Amino acid sequence: MIVDLVGWIGSIQILLAYFLISTHRVTSMNVFYVLLNVAGSSCLLYNTLHYKTYPLATLNLIWFCIGLYALYRMIKR
Repeated sequence: MIVDLVGWIGSIQILLAYFLISTHRVTSMNVFYVLLNVAGSSCLLYNTLHYKTYPLATLNLIWFCIGLYALYRMIKR
């Protein structure tokens, strides 16, 4: 099902972002890192809303908003 595929893609994006930051390959203000988090959380938000797992949907909504705020701050510079 497409919803599951989107969820897997989002999970991979979030894990890749975590790996990159944990291994010091990017900084927290790296555009690629932030975009991975925004894209991953939006995919997971779609998946969790579909399956009505509202606590996880809330987590991903907040994660998404934090990522958008970081992008906004980068653009504002």
